[in-house]
Amino acid sequence: FFFDVFRWRFFDESLMSQDKAIPDPPPVGTRVKAKFPFQAKHQDQVSFQKGDILEIVSEQNRNGWWHGAHGQESGFFPYNYVTIVEDSNVQSTQQLVSKDPQLS
Repeated sequence: FFFDVFRWRFFDESLMSQDKAIPDPPPVGTRVKAKFPFQAKHQDQVSFQKGDILEIVSEQNRNGWWHGAHGQESGFFPYNYVTIVEDSNVQSTQQLVSKDPQLS
């Protein structure tokens, strides 16, 4: 078990180290779109599919892991799996919840 965790962390960190500079997370509320699917491997991570929209929920940066929400789940994900959404037509999770009368 320990070896699997070590190997997973080493693999993920080696992917991150390929980038010359790890950018700071965008401001809270910024939407990002998944370029690739990601399956959470730890409780503090969030899973998503390619094309899903996530929302940045804190400006924490753990060596290239940003903190965001996807639906009712939140957690860390690799920043290089997403791209910032510039389209104002995409609604944030908070906007969708506030517009649903059953959730008010």
